[in-house]
Amino acid sequence: PAIKALESFMNSFGKLVHFSIPAANVEGAVTFYGKLFDWKFRKMTETYWLTEDGIGSISLEYEPVSSTMPILYFSVPSVDESLKQASALGAEVVIEKTDAGDGKSFFATIKDLNGNIIGLWSKA
Repeated sequence: PAIKALESFMNSFGKLVHFSIPAANVEGAVTFYGKLFDWKFRKMTETYWLTEDGIGSISLEYEPVSSTMPILYFSVPSVDESLKQASALGAEVVIEKTDAGDGKSFFATIKDLNGNIIGLWSKA
């Protein structure tokens, strides 16, 4: 049910659709945020835990992002087109278009002109 609600919400372009909190100690972060905000998590892999509602995740810090800041993901009509537009506007592509694991959703990250890492998410 949570994933279906997330899918319908994600059809609103420009809306925050996901956040990812990087952590060197994923299980410790899951415990911390679970207690702090009463969040419930589902373990997807050893290094990736998804909030019960699917909006947030905690994942192992990984290159090339190597950030200690949360990453906000915004829905876009097309990751490919948004990457082209972002690059034309001066952003740097950090993570190229990547399958989110279901074969239907894709994400990428960019570094904006101020050095912020921003996520892009789409169904195509």
